[in-house]
Amino acid sequence: MTKKKDKKAATGAAVVKGKLKIKEGKAAEVVSSELAFAVPLFKVFTDQVLEAGAEKPVRRDIVRHNGSVVILAVDDSKSKKDPLIVIERQYRHAAGQYLYEVPAGKVDEGEDRLAAAKREFLEETGMMVAGEFVDLGVHEQPSGKTIAAWACEGDFDPATLKSNRFAIEWPPRSGRMAEFPEVDRAAWYSIEEALEKINKGQKPIVTALKASASP
Repeated sequence: MTKKKDKKAATGAAVVKGKLKIKEGKAAEVVSSELAFAVPLFKVFTDQVLEAGAEKPVRRDIVRHNGSVVILAVDDSKSKKDPLIVIERQYRHAAGQYLYEVPAGKVDEGEDRLAAAKREFLEETGMMVAGEFVDLGVHEQPSGKTIAAWACEGDFDPATLKSNRFAIEWPPRSGRMAEFPEVDRAAWYSIEEALEKINKGQKPIVTALKASASP
């Protein structure tokens, strides 16, 4: 039986078993870049980009986030290989519900990332973390936003949870405002339990802790 030869896509990428094999290439030339919009969490830039094979630049609107930060409070008193970490249930307006997450937050413009992580942890849990901070790396999200993460041994009692509060119209379309805690509960979980509860974007952070705890 004669095998079919790999075809070439118009872009020059080879088609291998029905999938595109992307060839490495040079980044497009940014002819100009202007700030179009800015808020505390992110900026939008309008770039004029000269892409491969193009004669004229094209417009591309790029969102650049300040980034987020995470501190994992760790209790390894019972097991160095399988430490417990603090997971919280936090309200996310975009999702319209509470979600299980590791304590995370935004970085203000010009703010040191570790200082921001400590501040966010304090604001969300009422607990001040101190000690040796283990760098768990910077993790890029599908959106392009980055999350810088650290781990630190913590002596956190969930019963003492004290979070920031936020106001929303409640019930919806009632015209009445009500206040709720940003984080309404927190607890110690094993790494495997945490990986089952948290969102996909945060899992590499917990996996990095697991790797650092392995001998």
